[in-house]
Amino acid sequence: QALVRMTADDLHAFEIVFVRNFLALGFLAPFFIRQGLAVLRTRQLGIHLLRGAFQTGGMMLYWLSLTMIPLANATAILFSSPIFATVAALSGLFHAVDPQRFAGPEFMLLAGGLCLGAVFMATDMVTAPLTHRGVVVYGVLIGTLVTVIRYWGGLPEGVQYSILLGNACVPLIDRALQPRAYGRRQREASAS
Repeated sequence: QALVRMTADDLHAFEIVFVRNFLALGFLAPFFIRQGLAVLRTRQLGIHLLRGAFQTGGMMLYWLSLTMIPLANATAILFSSPIFATVAALSGLFHAVDPQRFAGPEFMLLAGGLCLGAVFMATDMVTAPLTHRGVVVYGVLIGTLVTVIRYWGGLPEGVQYSILLGNACVPLIDRALQPRAYGRRQREASAS
């Protein structure tokens, strides 16, 4: 994000998206060389083109928004992505097992206070973990608790309780995922 902010004066969002997609094509080239271009054939070309247009437009808006909003707000919004990913994955898995009993991921993501809680409450810098790995664990914990409370709890909405329980676990997460101090391993080896 900071690199995007620094290059925003020199590069337009169109150029950033082009370079990013060009590099992704480089990573996919071995797959296309091995499988051939036959994997790209489709009977629904219009839908694929529409999906590609939405993806490119979303990527453009994302990079453009990173140059316009404060860096702290962009970081706070990205804190919520593990929560949304966990709720979508778990609810999709349970819905695939028994669609009559478990609601689908669309409902679980858009119903209730999940968006409000994940974007505005769980991203509070005072109670959020300090490291990136801690943020991922924190988000997965909150997303798992939201899904469990909604499916098996007696409450229709479990976002608030999930965030409170996640906030209670933040000191444990920070202690377990604390980064190693620079040069610590050398000092320990030389002391013994």
